[in-house]
Amino acid sequence: MPRRKQHRPPKDVFLIIVDGQTEKWYLEMMKESLSFPRINIKPELPKKKELHQIEKVITRQKNDYVKVIWLVDYDEIRHNHQERKFQDIQQKLTKFENVEILTNNPCLEFWFLLHFCETSKLFQNCKKAENTLKKYLKDYKKTEAYFKNHRENIYKKLKPHKSKAIQRARKLDSNEPFEDKLAKAQIYKLFDILGIIYQFPSFPLQNIPSESYHQNALSEIA
Repeated sequence: MPRRKQHRPPKDVFLIIVDGQTEKWYLEMMKESLSFPRINIKPELPKKKELHQIEKVITRQKNDYVKVIWLVDYDEIRHNHQERKFQDIQQKLTKFENVEILTNNPCLEFWFLLHFCETSKLFQNCKKAENTLKKYLKDYKKTEAYFKNHRENIYKKLKPHKSKAIQRARKLDSNEPFEDKLAKAQIYKLFDILGIIYQFPSFPLQNIPSESYHQNALSEIA
């Protein structure tokens, strides 16, 4: 009887597929701030993305990574009247153990807002969430220059409030099927996923062997 082919270990731990530039910039700054090289961020899709294209990318690449995470702005789904299609694809993809679909409703700016206040308000669209965010983050701009500011990038700017944001986002979440009439910031689960996969003691950096450097970096967000 022929032996089964042994799968090679994955080249990267996580693949994160994002819908837009703001998610990409935020995650790039998180990756840079943590000096964590083992996250692949891929907006490798056409500018005008169809849900079936995203499904194909995830299905094709899921065996190459320990986790494939699709970060969704539900505002875009709603705007394009793709609610039913999204639900169908979500049901297909969640059958795979290493695929996670994290939905922000309406958008990433709602996650940012939870860093400053506790709210369950479902904003009609992303622009309204952004306007409320600017009451707290007065200089907020949806530009690459703002997100990647060399003095204080977006991740560092929000980091002091991150624990509160995670607590607030967790309260809004549940194990029930996704409900589009409820505000969500499921991006918080990204930090949970990192913490669950890597169980390790938090030693000072100088005492850790070089190959474990990325694990020390992750202790900041566990």
